[in-house]
Amino acid sequence: YTGMNDVWALGGILLFFVALFSEVLVSHGKLRLDRISVCVMAGLLIPYLLSALVRIICKDAGRQLILIPFVVAFMSDSGAYFVGRAFGRHKLAPVISPNKTMEGMAGGVIAAILGMLVYCLILDTAFDAVVNYPFAITYGILGSLAGVFGDLCFSAVKRQTGIKDYGNLIPGHGGILDRFDSLVVVAPLVEILLALLPVVE
Repeated sequence: YTGMNDVWALGGILLFFVALFSEVLVSHGKLRLDRISVCVMAGLLIPYLLSALVRIICKDAGRQLILIPFVVAFMSDSGAYFVGRAFGRHKLAPVISPNKTMEGMAGGVIAAILGMLVYCLILDTAFDAVVNYPFAITYGILGSLAGVFGDLCFSAVKRQTGIKDYGNLIPGHGGILDRFDSLVVVAPLVEILLALLPVVE
């Protein structure tokens, strides 16, 4: 659901499954369930979770709110990278993602909090928005942890499928999904937080 009418969204999902399982029938049942599951994840689950960005921008003050998932995810990633390189000693998930450390994760949380506070200060001073700063801190903490979880999930998929990157669109950085994997979890979390703990009123 990306803000469209529920009936049209449901119809799109139905067509997706009809097309997917038509492939199963054409292959006389030889198409394995694990391949079907990958198609469901790539063709339905990930787009649905990322569609939270569309719903956020459609909210009142959506032009200000839409940057929140990006601020949280990118600040967290940057903080984790630099703190992890400088002080990382204890591995977070050595089998799935050997470069991630507990220290890096802590640095990511702090960076996400600082990013949210600075962004909310800009909204407060430049746009006269009514900002709840304790909620902004909550967004930073929960969003950063969600980003780490999302990153680890996609790293686990890479490990199991034996691939290094999800694409080669960005030289040296892989595909779009490699840069935005944390947003798959952060965006819907922010949508939920905006409904339960509105940081901007």
